[in-house]
This record gives sequence, structure tokens and C-alpha cells, in this order.
Amino acid sequence: MISGIASAIKSQTSEVEIVGVQVELYSAVDADFHGESRPVTPLGTVAEGIAVKSPRVHTRPLINKYVHDMLLVGEELVEQAVSPARDRENRG
Repeated sequence: MISGIASAIKSQTSEVEIVGVQVELYSAVDADFHGESRPVTPLGTVAEGIAVKSPRVHTRPLINKYVHDMLLVGEELVEQAVSPARDRENRG
């Protein structure tokens, strides 16, 4: 996801820094970005839509070109971030 979003934003302006966020349980893209290797053991995550075991061949160069930094966050922080949207959806 970040490779496409970063490419689109950077095509409009170079004056913005793109920072990616990845959940700690699936930190392969963060590791790759920082030149490290971390094994990923598939587990359940609230961020399952963006949980990847490794960056893809086509996305890696785009991430390296357009993304300024990557950060890792825990499950609890992701839950806190999506909770308001989930609550609004449940209210109808």
C-alpha cells in the first residue's frame, strides 16, 4: 500500500516526507527498509489487511525511493487508532 500512496503523493509534490507504519508482528517491510532481516511468524493481527511477510519485488524500489522512514507500532496502538472509526460504523 505504501509504495502506491507514496508514489502518488510524491508525483504531486516533493516537499513532503512519507513515513510508513507497520505493526510489530509483521515487520518485514520495516526490516527491509532499514537493511535488516527479521523472520515473520504468521499470527493474527488487527492490521491483517496490511500484514505482509516480505516486501514484493515491484514495491521495494518504490518504498526505497519515496519513503523517508518506517516506524513500528504495537497491536494496542493500532486498536486505539481504528477504534473511533469502528465505533462510528457500528452506530450506523
